[in-house]
Amino acid sequence: MAMVPSRSATTIAKLRCYHVMKIDGYSKTLNSHGDRPVFSSSSFRAGGRSWHISYRPMGSLHHPENTEFISFYLVLDDTVNKPVMAEASFTLLNRDGTPAKETWTTSVNSFSISRDLDRGFGYEEFIKREELEKSEFLKDDCFAVRVHVHVIREAPYVTVPPPDLHQHLGHLLRSKEDADVEIEVGSERFPAHRLVLAARSPVFMAQLFGPMKVPATANVIRVHDMEARVFDVLLSFMYTDAWPDHLKEDVDEPAMTQHLLVAADRYGLQRLKLMCEDRLCSRVSTASVATLLALAELHCCDRLKEVCFQFLLRSSTTTVVLGSQELEFLAQSCPAVLKELAHILKLKLRFSCGSNSGVFVPSVVGPRTLARLSRDRLRLPRHLHRRALPGHFREPHRSRTIAQVLLKGPCVLSDENRSDAPGPAAASSSSGSSANASSKFAKPD
Repeated sequence: MAMVPSRSATTIAKLRCYHVMKIDGYSKTLNSHGDRPVFSSSSFRAGGRSWHISYRPMGSLHHPENTEFISFYLVLDDTVNKPVMAEASFTLLNRDGTPAKETWTTSVNSFSISRDLDRGFGYEEFIKREELEKSEFLKDDCFAVRVHVHVIREAPYVTVPPPDLHQHLGHLLRSKEDADVEIEVGSERFPAHRLVLAARSPVFMAQLFGPMKVPATANVIRVHDMEARVFDVLLSFMYTDAWPDHLKEDVDEPAMTQHLLVAADRYGLQRLKLMCEDRLCSRVSTASVATLLALAELHCCDRLKEVCFQFLLRSSTTTVVLGSQELEFLAQSCPAVLKELAHILKLKLRFSCGSNSGVFVPSVVGPRTLARLSRDRLRLPRHLHRRALPGHFREPHRSRTIAQVLLKGPCVLSDENRSDAPGPAAASSSSGSSANASSKFAKPD
């Protein structure tokens, strides 16, 4: 073992280690210890573990066919209770000690003590002896190999709790600690904190710290046109950014959601407004569609508006069911929506009362489509403008809009018996044609 590598040098950087193994008397190692000699470097430490390099000039003991190759292995000396993860790279050094361009890098391996084979890994075909002997790496019967060891340590598993800032701010609101302003809504007052209100709402920011701010000595801000219970929920959301749990089981939750959407839009709480809009989209019904349609129009809720139009058009037998009160409410609150609805009904009438090619009802009516349709004057379909519709109106002029027709009284637009609908030429030729026409407009039961 006199010719075993005599010098070792270790450079440590965190869990990385460079170890240089110098082979003195290369030719003598080929004739020692029988056919498959094995030499070991001095031990070195990397990643808190002890290692050494195994040098086998005649190849691996486990592969007798590779006797023409030189093998290098990284071996773990320590006894460990659980596997150690590490990778290694082997590089030949030039005469001046600089590494060669080519580097042999292993993949990440797991070291254990269950078997000897698990305690080392490397390259059994590192380089052919013939190539080494002809290269410039071998000089004066010596060559050197640098091994770069990287021990991988698993980070300790830490359970990170979910964010709880909303809980702390909610406690601050409930405790009323250091509250420096009161919001007066009706006969109730709500203690709050100026900085929290200003940080959450641009309206409160302008009111408390903007050019029109209230005096610092004025500790009461009055809010008009809002119920106290609505502002209570609004204030809770401003502190916690969460939907109140008590509203989930409230029987008046749909009505409260509508009021809350108006309040959120008023104070610039976009997230709360979208949450309310999302909940209302799933609560559109025959009784609420007119109210929600007006709400969507007045507060720029495009998705809710689109859902309401889809609800009015999705039935295959009854397209629209609106009583006189609903029409009057829409006409007074937002006539533009009624005009859009009349446009859609015109499309419906055109396809349901016209040719027999089929009924077409748009399933999705987007804002762009409605804007395009609203640029044109609404007129009745050509084959209906002189038709007598019992119980509702007689329209001798084509210039009358469908919106005006709707405002005459309640109606039900139906697709029933569409396949038997007469064309314009047959409108006055028989009593059967008149019956078919009246089936298109019938008073609700």
